[in-house]
Amino acid sequence: MRSDILLLSGIGKKKFRKLEQKGITTVAELASLTPSELADIFEEPNHHTSERILEQAQLFLKRHIRISDFPNLPPIEHCLYFDLEATPHGKNRKIFLASFASISSPRTTVFFAEQNESIAESIYQYLLSRPEHYLVSFSEDDWDYRALMSLFKNEGLDLYALEKMRSVNLYKQLKKFVLSPVGLGVKNFSTYLGFRGYSDELSHYRKMDGYKVALIYESGKYSDSTKRAMIKYNQVDSEALLFIHMAMDKIIENGKTGVISVPKIKWHNRASD
Repeated sequence: MRSDILLLSGIGKKKFRKLEQKGITTVAELASLTPSELADIFEEPNHHTSERILEQAQLFLKRHIRISDFPNLPPIEHCLYFDLEATPHGKNRKIFLASFASISSPRTTVFFAEQNESIAESIYQYLLSRPEHYLVSFSEDDWDYRALMSLFKNEGLDLYALEKMRSVNLYKQLKKFVLSPVGLGVKNFSTYLGFRGYSDELSHYRKMDGYKVALIYESGKYSDSTKRAMIKYNQVDSEALLFIHMAMDKIIENGKTGVISVPKIKWHNRASD
């Protein structure tokens, strides 16, 4: 069974092995250490890393996050959340899967390109028809938005469908003000906030990550069930962005900064078109 310690931001397999060698396999056991004791286990000369990890362990145990200030987020009803998957190799990586979720739509719209197809025109027309004012992604380097722009350019489409909406990188907005004990990765952070999309019945989907999905697609050798799992993987990622925004709106509405409890959000599983 996977240890909850591995959910903490900054704890990888190397650090976990050192803790395991000392008989420490849970966050509660980790949180009972002093910064000096943890620094000794990690064989680090100062306590900075240990203090940060111990703070995160305490937040984790109490289901808390730390907010230094409120991020400036657009109104959720005007946002369209999206996630892309692309082939992993070559200069011209092919975008083969895209999902779009919004608070006003009960279903998540998914585009999947078969091996000899493109989804550029379909996405373009879909964006033209959407009333939302903001196109929301979640990455450290704005990859999804830049990839969407390149997709349209490469297919000879203009950029009006993108230019009519403002691009918002939710990750960058949150990184300035939010300390989460599990980091700000979409899967861990949304799940910590209460999202249940990653614990559905697709067991082999749960073992996927973006790179595995890309490799499976690039191979061209996948069954219908695996295709459905790839689509589900991408769909849930876009829905997780919507959930994160819902949770942050609750926090902002609460009006408190500092260490606060994770808000309770109702979430209903959404079907894809």
